[in-house]
Amino acid sequence: MDTQDGLVMVVDDEASVRQIAASVLRRCGYEVLSAPDAPSALEQLAEHPRPLELLLTDVVLPGTRGDELARTLRSKHPALRVVFMSGYEEDELSEMGVTEVGNAYLTKPFTTEVLMLMVQGAMA
Repeated sequence: MDTQDGLVMVVDDEASVRQIAASVLRRCGYEVLSAPDAPSALEQLAEHPRPLELLLTDVVLPGTRGDELARTLRSKHPALRVVFMSGYEEDELSEMGVTEVGNAYLTKPFTTEVLMLMVQGAMA
């Protein structure tokens, strides 16, 4: 895998998903922050000096949904790239009102190769 650069935030309430995604991204050279929910993610980002380039977030999170987190972060960083992860299919997400043009969707479960292709595509 090619080495990359950039700050990525991984948000998922499933610790195993967070850990695997963060590990893969770090091996590829990304700086990675991870959080189990939106408030934790926002707190970490407020204290981090480097600008966030990519949000990799589950759609369904405790408290605040991933799309709401993305909108909050994009209000401060309009160029933020977003990849949503979900066990739901994209048409189900659309029915929930989650889909936005320009976002990528990664269906769980996923392979590390598919994760990297999605992230690299979003960062391009």
